[in-house]
Amino acid sequence: GGGGDASRGGEGERQRHNGVNSVVFEESLRASVYRGHAGADQDPTATLFAQAAATAAPGHGEPGLVAEVMGTDGPDDISVEAEALFAAGNWHLEKGSFDEAVTAFRMAARRAEALGDFTGQLECLQSAAGALLSAGALKEAVEVTNEVISYWDSAGSPLWPKALTLTTLAKLHLQLLEEAGGEEEEESAEDGRLRSDVAKEAADMAAALLEEFMNQSDDVTAARASLDLASAVHVYGRICLVTCEYEAALHAATQARRLYTEVQDTWGAASVAVSQARAHFGMQQLSEAEEEAQWAMENCQLCENQEGIDSAQSVLDMIRVEGGDEQEEPAEVATSAPVLDYSRFEAIGSESEGEEGEEANNWVVVPTKEEVVQELLRKDLERPASPVKRADDASPREVSHEALGERYAASPHVLVRFLYASPLHTGEQFRPLDIRADLQALHAAKGVLTEVRVATVERLREVLFARPGPGVLHISAHCLSLGGSQFLIFEETGGGAYMMAAADLAAAGPWDGVELLVFLSCSSEAFARELTRLCGLRRAVCCSVQLLDRAAHLFCATFYQALGVNRALLTCHEIARAAVRGSPDPAVNSLADKFVLLGEPAPMTSSTPGAMWRPAPVLVLPDPLPHWPLWPRVDDFVGRQSLQLSLAKLFEQRRAMCLWGARGLGKTAFCHEFCHHFSAPGGRRFSAGAFLLDYTSAARGISGEHPDAFASALLDELRERGQRTLASEEPAPVRQALRNAARQLDQLGPWLLVIDGIPRSSRVRSGSHSPSSSCFSSGPSSDEEGAAREPCTPLDWLHDVLNELFCASARLCVLLTARCPLRGHWAALGMSKVVEVELPPLFPEDAARLLARRAARPFYRRDFGEESLGGADAGEPLQLDQELLRLLVGSPLFGQLAGNPGRVLAAAAEVHSGLPSLLRHPWLLPAAV
Repeated sequence: GGGGDASRGGEGERQRHNGVNSVVFEESLRASVYRGHAGADQDPTATLFAQAAATAAPGHGEPGLVAEVMGTDGPDDISVEAEALFAAGNWHLEKGSFDEAVTAFRMAARRAEALGDFTGQLECLQSAAGALLSAGALKEAVEVTNEVISYWDSAGSPLWPKALTLTTLAKLHLQLLEEAGGEEEEESAEDGRLRSDVAKEAADMAAALLEEFMNQSDDVTAARASLDLASAVHVYGRICLVTCEYEAALHAATQARRLYTEVQDTWGAASVAVSQARAHFGMQQLSEAEEEAQWAMENCQLCENQEGIDSAQSVLDMIRVEGGDEQEEPAEVATSAPVLDYSRFEAIGSESEGEEGEEANNWVVVPTKEEVVQELLRKDLERPASPVKRADDASPREVSHEALGERYAASPHVLVRFLYASPLHTGEQFRPLDIRADLQALHAAKGVLTEVRVATVERLREVLFARPGPGVLHISAHCLSLGGSQFLIFEETGGGAYMMAAADLAAAGPWDGVELLVFLSCSSEAFARELTRLCGLRRAVCCSVQLLDRAAHLFCATFYQALGVNRALLTCHEIARAAVRGSPDPAVNSLADKFVLLGEPAPMTSSTPGAMWRPAPVLVLPDPLPHWPLWPRVDDFVGRQSLQLSLAKLFEQRRAMCLWGARGLGKTAFCHEFCHHFSAPGGRRFSAGAFLLDYTSAARGISGEHPDAFASALLDELRERGQRTLASEEPAPVRQALRNAARQLDQLGPWLLVIDGIPRSSRVRSGSHSPSSSCFSSGPSSDEEGAAREPCTPLDWLHDVLNELFCASARLCVLLTARCPLRGHWAALGMSKVVEVELPPLFPEDAARLLARRAARPFYRRDFGEESLGGADAGEPLQLDQELLRLLVGSPLFGQLAGNPGRVLAAAAEVHSGLPSLLRHPWLLPAAV
């Protein structure tokens, strides 16, 4: 509006200044106060205001012009002028008018100084230095930067911004030194030596300040500052290269490369490798120089760093020219001018990288608010978070094998170390975790590779000590609160439950390599916060309340889909919560806000929501996904966890066992559950594989003399259930193929073979030794017993095959099931004793729970009392709790079950809607007459 017309002087005064449109300029000064110079990038009106201010102020070169146009020198007007001049400088900078931009920034700095605005003055001076640098006036930029540093010293500035300014100063001096080598009128040796000393001192001071700052900061901030430290150290090394101090240059470059490697920044490490190669070349260590240059070349190609590729190639070319013969160039090393053209290559964060550089805009980063460190973090994170460029999903980038060699025949992935614990004996409070669904969610995410391990203390320690660090660690386990303390339920080596407090996890190993912990257990927030306090965990995704499994699976799947395409952590978290919030299930969408992100600061502005941490993809070979065995759970399996744990423990000492018990006791169900649990991937007892052969089914298809029938059936089972585990082979005799398959499984670890349903033999051979085809070297000596050695029944053929397997395999374990203990030659397999294990009946409470789960209708009070048989409803159904279990155990029917699961299932089938009461169960009625 034109409200300023009456308050800012007459029309003639406005037209006096070279035709300047003072009305528009006056309004631009007003608008800049509430829009700010950042708004000029988004608001067309604000852009117009900035243009008017730029035209009115610096173009006429009069420092007092703005105040004169405004007609007053009040402090409020000076503040408005400073804002407008700063906007004008940025506008000129964008247009490439560097001289005008410098003038505007300096005028704004004077007004900020008049207002006593120290922060604003430094911001303007830094911007002026940036404009001078863009204009190619390096010496003038150095002078302004020195002025800024003097202000930092006088005001006791924060360590990080001062260190960044010193690094910028060192880079400017370095660039001047490098440019001096290509000018006809070079700097004198004394001037060059002085400039290099100043540059090295600035870089050294910057590194010292950054180290001090990192020691005073939390792990998250320190990790981010380590990139700036690596840049400062690298600049120091490059200055040493210019001054031909090759040993010092090599030492600095080695330190910088270590820092880049620790944060998995391949781009930075490859850049430093070029400097290492140049240092080796300067010391005439040609083989080391070629090795470093070749490594830099390969990794720069992976990162698509063309400048690095060119620089590495230049070193390789010089090595080929050198060829071990002396040449004239090293004699020129003594002069101040550099022999090599280092300006072709800059470390990450150098000005030559433009908008994609790590610190390309750090020379204009100054504190403008109390949250100066967060602002610097934001600007630092605007660079690409990973050196590996990700292509769109529709056209993934492929790496050339010819260019990179077979050892780089890999693709970039986000590596997730997945630890899971679903132990036996966690009680009724915790249901078994659906680990398979969690893993499927990770497998479905493109760009994510999962390493699966069982969550034991030993496996956790392996992950924490892995180098490079675990990066993203996903823990899937139950979280338990006892006595006001939080515990995580891990697994023992044998498969049982093991409770760990946060302090136990913190003491398991170094957590500095864990960039992100994903811990989606119910009410896991308190545990994650305690772990963060104890070990300095950087970031964690957790849950604040109890959750539905389907809500956690939906969040997990969406979160990793976003993480796999290189979205920032904060963005991934919001996308996953939005997916939960958008679920059509009301029970799920109400839980969206219960997924908590710890440790990641909020973005500084709404325009940069993705400027946060991203995982660094790693190059990995395309290994197949972890194989989940084809072992479905047994419905309503109850009890017998102690026996499973005992059996697994016994298999650490013995290789063959016979589980025996009466018909209906649940031997087959027990074996299926045992295989399901202990063959899960990640390091359980039989993660290499668990296989089952039903004797009755296999023997049913045998007709006539067919000694290899069981060998063929076993081979089919290994190949079918093993899937990717067993490689295809050339045709071979069936027993030879079976032995080969057993040896392949041995390479993966201990594996289990279950033979279910060994029958009573109508003919048992005498003696305890195996037949002659076994690996025993001795046996029965009598002719009568010798004649009986030749297998002549299907049971004998099976025993013969198992003997051969025990001789061929060192890691095979066998579990037999039978209705009575095995005797005779079945007392041993190969050279291993067959240990007898009796399967006991179910405990009363477990039998009652099985009956309640398998009944076709709920139980009511009338099922346990004669008074309710008159047809009246006895109220609400009873819940499956301790009271119902007590009533079932005390019922007359329970005495006839004898803890036999088969009888329990048969009795439960009679409990249907047509049964008025459990007391009228058919098993309790007299036999029909």
